[in-house]
This record gives sequence, C-alpha cells and structure tokens, in this order.
Amino acid sequence: MWQILKLHRKEGDSPEKNRELLCARVEELKQNLYDEEKHIYKLNAENITYYVHIEEFEYEHNRVLLFVDATNEYTEKEKIILERDRDYLTNLYTRRAFMEKMDGLFQRESVLKHAAILMIDADGLKQVNDENGHLLGDQYLKQIASLFSGDNTEQTICARLGGDEFAVLLYGYDSEQELLNAIHEIEWKDASYYMKPAEGREIPLRFSIGYAVYKKDAADYHVLLKCADERMYLKKGEKRGSAGR
Repeated sequence: MWQILKLHRKEGDSPEKNRELLCARVEELKQNLYDEEKHIYKLNAENITYYVHIEEFEYEHNRVLLFVDATNEYTEKEKIILERDRDYLTNLYTRRAFMEKMDGLFQRESVLKHAAILMIDADGLKQVNDENGHLLGDQYLKQIASLFSGDNTEQTICARLGGDEFAVLLYGYDSEQELLNAIHEIEWKDASYYMKPAEGREIPLRFSIGYAVYKKDAADYHVLLKCADERMYLKKGEKRGSAGR
C-alpha cells in the first residue's frame, strides 16, 4: 500500500504519525479524480504521474480502503488519447477534442465566467510555402500557434481546426475588461514577431483574428464559433484591402 501511494515511512514513526500521513495522501488523491466510474485517481509524485484505483467498503463496522496500482493501464490510455486528441504538428487540440472540451465547459457557467471564442487564420501561408517550401511552412504554423497557446494555459484552450485555421477559448476571467485585455494581447502579436530561418530573410508571423464574447454575442458555443469566424474573415478582407491601397 505504501509503495502504491508513493509514501515513505520513517523508522520510529508512531502509528498515529503513519495514519496522518496516509490520510493526507488519500485526501490529496480525492482532489484529483480521473475516472469517476472506475474510481481512478491521479497521483503526482516524484515528477511522475501515477494512477490509483480506490475501492471503499464496510467490514465489521469499519471503513476499509483498497488501493490498486492502475498506472500501466492508464498511462497507455493517456498515450492513446494524446495521439488521438493532439494535432501532430502544433500539439494543440484537434477539432474533435476541442468540440468535446466545449461540450463540457459550456455546461458550467460558473467555470466559464467571462469568456470568448477566437478564430485565428494564419496569413500568408501559401506565400511562405511557395517561396520557402512546406517544411518552413510547417514551422510558420507552429510558431504562430505558439503565440496564443503559450500564455495562461489554465484559462486557455487552443485547437488547430485544420490547415491554417485555429480556435481559442479564453475563459474564467473575473471581468469583461480582463477578458478583452487578454484578447487584445493576442491581437497585438500579429506581425510583431518574426520567424528566423537558417537562411534568407526574417518572416513576420501574421494572422487574422475574430472573436465573439460569451453571452454578449451568444451563449451557444456553435453560434460563437460561427460569429468569430465571420468576424475573422471580415478582418482578413480589411487587411487585404489595406494592402491593395
């Protein structure tokens, strides 16, 4: 049991001390439920993630806890999920995984708080591919993705929907102004950063962005996605018009 829970008893510790140590670890596990149906909990110890099955039952008027190490089974499961749900190029969520996340979050208003969905389209990918090759085009997409996926990951869900199109959910903000500040910070990054190939000139990282605010524009995430997408294409058209003047 002690090995499964990654606890180390010291020689000379009293039974009371060991009981306190055990109870504290059980409480820690109960805060990290992984699979409710199968009673699997996550345990982070020694910079490694373990999985523990806990079975509770009564025996002769006593509460009994049974611990089973489920790490091998669930580590493999996590690997399969990761390969299924993560885009191979950017390591962002896939379209399917993003929609699944939205299904869950948009049923939890208290978690969403002030939120918005952003649609982002990489500008100039065809030109980068034509002038520098597809390998550099892939790097262009990866670096654009890093501009909006690297900050405040606890309040951000990012996905590559396909090709040069991305979606971002910003959520959990305490005020609309905090949310708008986060959006404007992403907008500011357009053409403010550059990719530096080993050979040739620097390439500006350019993208077009549109967003829709939860409740202000709609409460349904499908509608928010459509609204943000339409605004993104309007912004893209405006940029093309400015470039043509």
